[in-house]
Amino acid sequence: MFSAIAISNGAIDTHGTRDAYEMMSQLKLSTCARGIFFSSMMTLSSGALAQVEISDPVILAPLEGGTVAYAYDINDAGFVVGLSDSDSPNLQPVVWDNSGVPIALPIPIECSVSAVPYLINNKGDAIGNCIPERTTNVFWGSDGTIEITYPLSGDSELFFRGMNNRGIAVGDSNPTNFTYSTAVLWNPGHELEILVPLPGDDVAIATDVNNGGTAIGRSGWWDLDYNNFMKPVRWDRFGNPTQLELPPGPNTCNNAFPRAINNNNVATGACAAPGYGDAVRWERDGSASLLEHPPGMAADSADINDRGQIAGTVFTGEIANDWNGLTIPVIWDANNKMIRLPIPDNRPEGERSEATDINNSGQVLGFIRGWNTYASLVWTVRSDQ
Repeated sequence: MFSAIAISNGAIDTHGTRDAYEMMSQLKLSTCARGIFFSSMMTLSSGALAQVEISDPVILAPLEGGTVAYAYDINDAGFVVGLSDSDSPNLQPVVWDNSGVPIALPIPIECSVSAVPYLINNKGDAIGNCIPERTTNVFWGSDGTIEITYPLSGDSELFFRGMNNRGIAVGDSNPTNFTYSTAVLWNPGHELEILVPLPGDDVAIATDVNNGGTAIGRSGWWDLDYNNFMKPVRWDRFGNPTQLELPPGPNTCNNAFPRAINNNNVATGACAAPGYGDAVRWERDGSASLLEHPPGMAADSADINDRGQIAGTVFTGEIANDWNGLTIPVIWDANNKMIRLPIPDNRPEGERSEATDINNSGQVLGFIRGWNTYASLVWTVRSDQ
């Protein structure tokens, strides 16, 4: 699912070295075809790995008159939501159809400048926020309706991080100074319900919800000096929280970040240690395991589909926001084996690429960006797994 990142950044700030890039390369890169969803396919198989074909990435086109597109979520039909510039002076909310054509979404009058959709479900419902303010949440219904939701009483910000096909969304409501965070669920009646933290904890954030109503997120505490400890938590469909395991490994995990849960109640996310990060998979029983990645590097996973395939990123530097490191878009198969995704040829030197979403059709959403460049990408993964 979408991880909250400032639009001015568009991504975690990382880049890296050509040597590490070549070491990670498992595929021969090809030229990216703009506007064509199925370009040439590359085949990879290795040992116990299933045979996998990965397309060259497609660059999503902006609206007419625009030069850049920011894509944030993709549904199983291949529809994508995000932002695009255009002839208008402000960024526009957009949905791309499954042939890659961008269509502008209406901007509610409640939004002072524009709005950004972060999530889309299989019905075609989209949800996001007004920009620049995040005090107003926007729901674009597939039937053309628009609905506005505000934070909990006393709070100034509401942010939804996951939505299922029933239109149920989860996220967090916060005050301006972020002295606390309250996990919330937007129910079928479009009313906010509080998801309580684990016993003894002060704050909670919900990051995703599956079609059965099971939500994932984190629970713990923090203070004004930004000291914090967040544990992985899963809420059942009645809102009861259960702590998930912290993964075993050589690095002490003092912050867990579950980001996505599939319809089999398998989740994925990251576990952070000082100066390091690991990608994690949580099973139905709550047990955790680290995802495979090269030694000496960090990894982060962002989304998981119902086949157990995971989309994420490997960092050649140990610290994810280190500008001296390179980011590499990857997927992991259901056996936690890592497969590198190809990036377009002929891009400016120093750009960094990440994979952020994967749908049940095997399409992977991501981006490639540099200091003054940005492009949203869609790969197609076909597997016999």
